[in-house]
Amino acid sequence: MRQLKLKDIIGYLPYGLAMKYIDNTVTIFYSLPALEPNIPILRPLSDLYRTITHNGKEIVPIIELAKIAYPEGDFQVVNIKGSEIYAQYRNIFRFFYNEGLFQKMDGYGKTYPLNDQIVFFDYLNELKIDYRGLIDEGLAININTLDFNLYK
Repeated sequence: MRQLKLKDIIGYLPYGLAMKYIDNTVTIFYSLPALEPNIPILRPLSDLYRTITHNGKEIVPIIELAKIAYPEGDFQVVNIKGSEIYAQYRNIFRFFYNEGLFQKMDGYGKTYPLNDQIVFFDYLNELKIDYRGLIDEGLAININTLDFNLYK
């Protein structure tokens, strides 16, 4: 079994990462914590297309990501198919979470990677979205399984 490493969670730290300790206490860190035996609390990747509360505002993350790419767009989630989540406005904005790329699709069905991918991943980090698969590996806790939401 893989060990949790700092590189797996470092991007979340500037935004206040909650950690569950072995004794079941919970703390929010804004700097480097000792990793073992602590477990980060993250949102699952499936929260990309669900309404979540972030900084007191209800948002749908894939829509907010699409607005980063196309600020003038009025997007809607129109398709969730296998590993693809589509938000659409004129062009289709796609996030392939199996391949880990943000892409756009033109009206002819041709896809193009979006520039400045780090902006999108920084936003995922801010939202504490688990795009690294840590929840599935047992290295993080799915926030939706808790009785409370630390990241409102």
